[in-house]
Amino acid sequence: MSNNTIALSDVTPANAELIVVDVDGSGSGPAGFAPGTSTMTYSFTGLASMTDDIDFSNNNVATWSYTPVANANGADPAATKVRFRPQGAMAASSTVTFRLRYRIR
Repeated sequence: MSNNTIALSDVTPANAELIVVDVDGSGSGPAGFAPGTSTMTYSFTGLASMTDDIDFSNNNVATWSYTPVANANGADPAATKVRFRPQGAMAASSTVTFRLRYRIR
């Protein structure tokens, strides 16, 4: 597989809202990442960044340019999908983990 070509997306479940505050400590953003046995990397610059490795949609992927805004619960009920675009290569049989949190309404 070519470098920098993997994209993973997740739909926000019905009756849930995406937690958009830091998941793994200050500056981590709304996703947890563990490279596992892969050589992949993941960067988070900010919710409004169009150059880091996570994108958001509020229109079921008509666009990936949505900037989430945390409500009083640290969640954004308007975020409908999340896309991860990790960098690097993933060899056969290697592992990588992404983690999101949702708040059930």
